Amino acid sequence: MANSKLLMGLFVVLLLACTETPKTNDNSTADNIVIPTDEKIIEDNPFRVEMSRSTFDSLHTAELGKAIILPIYEKIFEDVEKEQEVVEMLGEEQKAFYYFWTMDNAVSEDGFIGLFQGDLGNKIPEISRSLKKMGDKKTAKILDGMLEDFEKNRTAFDEHAKKGTLPQLAKKLKWFKRFSSKYFDRQAETMETVEAYIRKHPDKFIVFTD
Repeated sequence: MANSKLLMGLFVVLLLACTETPKTNDNSTADNIVIPTDEKIIEDNPFRVEMSRSTFDSLHTAELGKAIILPIYEKIFEDVEKEQEVVEMLGEEQKAFYYFWTMDNAVSEDGFIGLFQGDLGNKIPEISRSLKKMGDKKTAKILDGMLEDFEKNRTAFDEHAKKGTLPQLAKKLKWFKRFSSKYFDRQAETMETVEAYIRKHPDKFIVFTD
């Protein structure tokens, strides 16, 4: 339930962000992006977004990510309890991006404590593998280190989770703050690495209209 609330919050923020037209270097805008219909997503690679090549070239980092993640989030929010079923339908590249994007939003909102308020904390090994797959071994190493320290403090985390006092515990743990700081120091570079990965495999995320 906690994870469903987290995803709902992320989805609302994403929808609001996507109503803004991103700045571009040409006349292309996000209006050229089309969310696939149910008929279109029943393919060997579902939930790809349709856009022109000029739009693809003009969108960067977070704006490109928003365009790609939106059809996946829309499908999930038809029934949040079936999130995992939707994720299993994604191609490997899409799945790697989905886990990274969801994690990044959670951490940006609440720091690493956001990963443990739902069940995203259990996804850290998969998120780490996803980052390595996309070429960011340094950030993956940060997640691996954080998970190792988390396991050492799991009992305390479980106790505070039951009491609803995880934020208070996080403030006391120096290693928790340290890993959050390391992640934010690399966040922009990580997003650039993810963008490079998308541009290397555009057919895994996008159906070009021209």
